[in-house]
Amino acid sequence: MATWLRTRLLLSYLAVVGVGLLTLFLATLALGPTLFDRVMGGMMGSGMMGGAMGGMMRQMYPNADLDQMFMQMMIPHHEDAISMANTALQQSQHPEIKTLAQAIVAAQTAEIQEMRGYLRTWYGIR
Repeated sequence: MATWLRTRLLLSYLAVVGVGLLTLFLATLALGPTLFDRVMGGMMGSGMMGGAMGGMMRQMYPNADLDQMFMQMMIPHHEDAISMANTALQQSQHPEIKTLAQAIVAAQTAEIQEMRGYLRTWYGIR
């Protein structure tokens, strides 16, 4: 497997893991402090570290609008996926990968437009 493809696959995996953690963070924060502390505590280990991490995150984002934060973090993630898909379109040797890359570009471009529309309509962010 080509080095660039291995690197792209690793970056894709890391991006998915990052989005998964972000989604978990946003969901638990939205559901309340008790669940947030339990989940963050479980992720960071038991004892003081877990409780400290949960408290720190709530202090960092006490009034966070979770919808806004989610979209503002997802847009760059989608843009990176589009960039990677465009590279695959140019360099892939397999037509199946090119088909997949085209689908990724189309879907994520539409999702970016949708999220930007929400940010503009709901928050006045251009």
